[in-house]
Amino acid sequence: MSEASLAAQKFLRTLFINRAALTALVPATSIFDRNDRPEVFPCILIGEATITADDAACIVADEIFADCHVWTTENGLAACKNIVGEIRRGVKDASDVVDGFALDAYFDSAVYLRDPDGIHSHAVVTLKILSEDTLAGVV
Repeated sequence: MSEASLAAQKFLRTLFINRAALTALVPATSIFDRNDRPEVFPCILIGEATITADDAACIVADEIFADCHVWTTENGLAACKNIVGEIRRGVKDASDVVDGFALDAYFDSAVYLRDPDGIHSHAVVTLKILSEDTLAGVV
């Protein structure tokens, strides 16, 4: 049994690595969950999430806000913004069942940042994922 935000993380990584237009910008091997500042550029870090219960009498459901960090090496934000654009296109109308959770993804927001080192650009992309536990109540 999994947890909704972990299922969402797996779902997003699968979406991203199977999107050719995105992996043309960021290799699939550079889309991962990691705590440290990245050493490989460009990359997408998936992992942080905020989860809010949205249960009803007959379902166990959640709203998940998953953050993805996009990192590039550039003197500007163009490549970073192009990657975010492909992430947004990739989640449009995306849904699946992962580890017993029915998931629907939506783009929520992006914040673009210039790293103080003057070499790297960074975006924080927040994706909203609606989750329903399909195994709740199953004995």
